[in-house]
Amino acid sequence: MGRRSLPEESPESHEESLPGESVESLSSRVVAGGGVTDAEVDRAIRATLGALVARMSPELAERVRRSLPPALAAHVHGPRFGGALDVAELYAHVGELEDVAPETAQLHARAVCGALARSLPRAVLAALRRELGPEIAATFG
Repeated sequence: MGRRSLPEESPESHEESLPGESVESLSSRVVAGGGVTDAEVDRAIRATLGALVARMSPELAERVRRSLPPALAAHVHGPRFGGALDVAELYAHVGELEDVAPETAQLHARAVCGALARSLPRAVLAALRRELGPEIAATFG
């Protein structure tokens, strides 16, 4: 099963979006990062975003949302728990959201975070690293 291409809005509607960034290009980056198949990529991206957003401030979540392709930006919402997030908690939360084994969740989260590091604007990535702390920042490469 191949990656599905979801409709996009113009980059101008998302002030921090990278020109030309799409769900397809982010998905390709995740798959290229290793450990995620075409069939798993949509679920892996959404689960990792969900786990990260749960610990972001509303302001940072909004900046991340504006930086993503519209089809993914719709998934940057949900309850926020605040507080520190360590890597073990990140992987556990991704595993729960994705309903996969811990080892698979770790591979998926690392691949998604690496792809996000190459896709998000530098200022947004720097804010993400600062807010989520050094342990999580390391997952972004």
